[in-house]
Amino acid sequence: MSLNLLATETASVKRAQISGGRRGTPTTVISNLRCTPLMPADPGRVNALLQHSKSNAPYRMLETMVLGDQPILAGDTLVMDGDSYTVRAVANWKPGRFSSRPFTHLTVEEIPA
Repeated sequence: MSLNLLATETASVKRAQISGGRRGTPTTVISNLRCTPLMPADPGRVNALLQHSKSNAPYRMLETMVLGDQPILAGDTLVMDGDSYTVRAVANWKPGRFSSRPFTHLTVEEIPA
């Protein structure tokens, strides 16, 4: 099935500027991204990302595919349906064996409320 047909969600990306060693308030840097609905990430593939050394709070790792080769960075915030998720890993896929169009694979962490 085409990724175009599966990309039924719209999202935006926020990024915080760092000035003087301090992280500023995140502002929207990319909007109207077409992507697949968030789905649970495969723990076998993201095992290294699942290790939290500073917090024992519950969290979930999720993933989505965004249409196009997007300039999203680890540490950005993905906003989908009013909920925010921290981007933990980004993989940009070029057209070729697995896809006829570029897409960006994101692994995100649910931000606890």
